[in-house]
Amino acid sequence: MEHTEVLENFEEWLDGQDYYSTQYVRYMKSLIEKLFDKSEFVFKGPTDPAKTNKNTLAFLLIHKLLIENEIKKSKNGAKTQWTTKTIQNYQSGFCAFEEFIVAEGYDYKGKKKYQEELKSLQNETITYTRKQMADKFKSRLVTQDRVYENILYPARLLNKIFNNNPTYQQKYKDLLNKSIGNIKFIVDEKGNTVKLSEIVYASINVESGSVTLKLTGGKGVKNLYTQNGSKKEFKQLKAKKGAADLSLDHDTPLEILLNANSKGYPEFKELSKTVAKSKGHGSAKDYRTFLSGSQNIKEWTKVVFDEYKNSFNTGKIYDDLCKLYEEQITMTIMQKDLNSKKSNNR
Repeated sequence: MEHTEVLENFEEWLDGQDYYSTQYVRYMKSLIEKLFDKSEFVFKGPTDPAKTNKNTLAFLLIHKLLIENEIKKSKNGAKTQWTTKTIQNYQSGFCAFEEFIVAEGYDYKGKKKYQEELKSLQNETITYTRKQMADKFKSRLVTQDRVYENILYPARLLNKIFNNNPTYQQKYKDLLNKSIGNIKFIVDEKGNTVKLSEIVYASINVESGSVTLKLTGGKGVKNLYTQNGSKKEFKQLKAKKGAADLSLDHDTPLEILLNANSKGYPEFKELSKTVAKSKGHGSAKDYRTFLSGSQNIKEWTKVVFDEYKNSFNTGKIYDDLCKLYEEQITMTIMQKDLNSKKSNNR
């Protein structure tokens, strides 16, 4: 599919991501028209997000570097077609587009070998501001539907329930924002951490994948570390795929938190029963099958919400979510492949 269709799908995706501005579609259109090669914006998808190919990730990194260079030119007084503020807005739009491509499982299908081009770059860095990282992490949290033995965690459905209730919409956003601000970043071999709220921006070296964190309050710069899989040791994190390699790890798995304390989440239990009896999906197994395709789960979420929107006890569901986020959930950034190993060894 060409860039026009991809942007239409991007706009549809943004509609379900209330914290991403729909202006981002306009920003992307401007970038494609004036900075990028529109003939290169050819994609196939959506497919399996877990199998995003390396050339697609390289495509995203190369195009993010083009924006970074425009920002540098603007700040240095060199000739550019945009003000610094404008190109920084466009950078935020591209960060959202980047998350969309990876989250929805689109693959680049143009002719260029961006992996080879990426190998030739040395000492180039890409940056993500605190807000850009927060937006990415929020996008992941509100789409990470989970199926466990005794209880479900339908993240997309929860997101839809709260965003369609004026009383709880802002409370829900505030709850997520607080939790995201507390996400921990490991900064040394001893496992010491800083919170996202203490970070100004993260810089990723394109060649080595090493990540440095600029901290607030004159605290300087720190290297980013990761837990080494399930081992209780820490090493420097390598993000050669950019932000896609910054994985959110629940310090205590969500499955353990919910199953071990299922009586403490009565509305999640009721919601699980509602999900189980929804049209055409009578069991957790059926629900799990839907999780294999992002398009399926989005359509299913709409069906369930439309069917039961007048019967959800939003206030009590919110109480359960508060208890989970404020008393139970803590998260730390890990290198994606090492996080996968940790999960497999649990």
